[in-house]
Amino acid sequence: MARSKQFKQEVVLQKAIELFTQKGYHGTSMDNLVKTLGINRASMYNTFGSKKELYRKALRTYGEERAAGIAEFLYYQLNVRQGIYKLFESLLSEFQIPNNKSGCLLVNSIAELANEDKEIKNLTLELEDGITSSIQSYLKYGVENGQVSHYKNVGEISSYFFLLYSGVMVGAINAENNDKLLMLVNNSISILD
Repeated sequence: MARSKQFKQEVVLQKAIELFTQKGYHGTSMDNLVKTLGINRASMYNTFGSKKELYRKALRTYGEERAAGIAEFLYYQLNVRQGIYKLFESLLSEFQIPNNKSGCLLVNSIAELANEDKEIKNLTLELEDGITSSIQSYLKYGVENGQVSHYKNVGEISSYFFLLYSGVMVGAINAENNDKLLMLVNNSISILD
């Protein structure tokens, strides 16, 4: 009789996301995974196939959740400029939690793996598109409501904000506080003028 799984994949994926964000793909050993995830090697391999497959699933989950979270956050922001600023303020607040200076799994993955692994690169590009699309939809709302000039290319501006997001997520790792980063965000919002 086969043993039933004694763990929830969603819980294991969240633990994997945290571990991979902290240590990166190359810095995470199988022993780290077994210990942190609380499952044995056989269960990990049977459920996820390999370390790389677990990483891809964790990255996809993280990226999709991040894009959905950004879209949901922006949905409730009526003023576009304030909404973009508050989005970055909210994202940066994650770094104020003690021992949470690991960055963003998506941005970390781009830096660590995009040049060496075509599958991961394609996945990061797909997830980047998800975040950029969330921002672009919000900027289109701004155009429709007269808060952003209809002469502005909201696709390019959305890509610009993703690059700003990437830089801010890296910068927050070393920042003692968020003041300088938020000043950079505030200055960058002038692209909407």
